[in-house]
Amino acid sequence: MKLVRLTPDYELTDFDCGDEQLNNFLFEDAKPSLELRVANTFILEDDGRIAAYFCILNDKVSKDGVIGSRWKKIRSNFPQSKQFRSYPTIKIGRFAVSKD
Repeated sequence: MKLVRLTPDYELTDFDCGDEQLNNFLFEDAKPSLELRVANTFILEDDGRIAAYFCILNDKVSKDGVIGSRWKKIRSNFPQSKQFRSYPTIKIGRFAVSKD
């Protein structure tokens, strides 16, 4: 098995994970997302076939998006001088494994 980063010239082969939206993302949205610098997709190849894929993108956790006292728990992990209203994160946007 080999993990490769999707590039504009990568030749996508057959893939079916059983979820039409995840299949469509790979074939219709992954390359445009790469070109727009929204997300990077990584493909797990097995003997030239796509066994799985996932995409990652930048995001953030912010005080406005956290309910109740959970924000205090998040902030408590950081020193006083590093306690902000938001923190950068990396998010797994899509994750799919072939039915095969």
